[in-house]
Amino acid sequence: MKKTEITVEVFDNANKIREILVDRGFVLIKSFMLEDEYFSRIDLETLKGLPYADILASSFLLRRESPADIAEIIYKDKTVNDKGLVLEEEKTTIIIDDIDKAKALFTRAGLNNWCSLRNNSEVYKKGDIEFAVQFVDELGVFIEFEENDSMKGLSPEEKLRSLYEELSMLGLTLGKDYSVKKPYLKLLKTI
Repeated sequence: MKKTEITVEVFDNANKIREILVDRGFVLIKSFMLEDEYFSRIDLETLKGLPYADILASSFLLRRESPADIAEIIYKDKTVNDKGLVLEEEKTTIIIDDIDKAKALFTRAGLNNWCSLRNNSEVYKKGDIEFAVQFVDELGVFIEFEENDSMKGLSPEEKLRSLYEELSMLGLTLGKDYSVKKPYLKLLKTI
């Protein structure tokens, strides 16, 4: 099932973010670390010239989550509009027992590791509102906020607006782009 989510950069430091969220009644419900590695058959130089939607459509993601010790292969099918805004995504996820073997398999199949991201995530909740604050190595701080049941019946564009409005009311210093593409930002940093 396709879902709508936003990813917004936060320009406050970690302590201020935590202080604001606690003051607003949010509770930290989970902390974890994600290590994501993106693989594609397309070489790095060619990828740099492609639109984000094409890059992601040609990529698989290997994800390791700690401390839960979960390893997954993920394919993200994103719907992107003509302005490059991600409207929806559907993830296909397979739990695997050996991420190193999966990496070896991808490499033997001719896939290139074009991006590695590592982030420490904190999930906050208040009532029906739940989102992750991600402290991403080499990129900064981001919030990922996914649609909830109260948004049923809204169009993807309406869901995006609703999600951004919810976050805007928190009092954090947010970026204007609510469709930040972290792997793409990391790829552009390699240019």
